[in-house]
Amino acid sequence: MKILFIGGGIWGTPVLKSILELKYEVTVVDCPRVNADDCFRYGLTTRRILHKSRIMQMIYSVVTNNSNFLYALFWRYRTRVIVTASLAENNFIALVKSLQCDLVLVASCAQKLPEELIFAARLGCVNCHPSLLPKYRGSDPFFWILRNRELETGVTFHYMSNDMD
Repeated sequence: MKILFIGGGIWGTPVLKSILELKYEVTVVDCPRVNADDCFRYGLTTRRILHKSRIMQMIYSVVTNNSNFLYALFWRYRTRVIVTASLAENNFIALVKSLQCDLVLVASCAQKLPEELIFAARLGCVNCHPSLLPKYRGSDPFFWILRNRELETGVTFHYMSNDMD
């Protein structure tokens, strides 16, 4: 199964690690929480790595708090990484469609996914949300779970639509 993973951060990294350990073919999209000008300032660079007897281009950036661990995963599993400042860029969407992924899996992505991206995979687009929806929807449920001293919480997997969760 070919999976396009979009996300990172303290929630997305363990989700990514889990699917990499299952040995699926995974392409990771890193969309740093910076704008395009900042991406240039951070100095996105390109390296070539050996992957399955062929040379692939790996684009990477160090802009997130846990990026060292995240990028260590990329190297360990020889994962293809695509860095984009915006998920809505036409070139990016065309690249995603050319990958012909079976599933798009999202965990901790700060950007709204365009409709073309949500429906780009054969099995659809699934969000892995770190709370029991709908009670703690939004981008950072950890704060509210801790603030309200919840004794139980969970994870919600749901198919995505054009609406935010």
